[in-house]
Amino acid sequence: MANTDFRTIWLHPDDAAVVQIIDQRQLPHKYAVHDLNTWSDGVEAIADMYVRGAPLIGATAAWSLYLAAIHGKFPHEEVARAANALL
Repeated sequence: MANTDFRTIWLHPDDAAVVQIIDQRQLPHKYAVHDLNTWSDGVEAIADMYVRGAPLIGATAAWSLYLAAIHGKFPHEEVARAANALL
């Protein structure tokens, strides 16, 4: 793994409705990928420190808004609700 490049957040290669992150709580002892299926999963990932560091926290919030937009029956309202929760 020493010469392998990794992303810390990305879209699932087979499902653009799922965002994947490295669960940083497991590092350095274990490499674990966690799926974010809803914007509230992103809120949990930030609050429970699955992701760490300002840039990755910001990226997780942005991807959470993406999830709100694609999963919400009324995307504008869902994005607003997600944005308020992410604040």
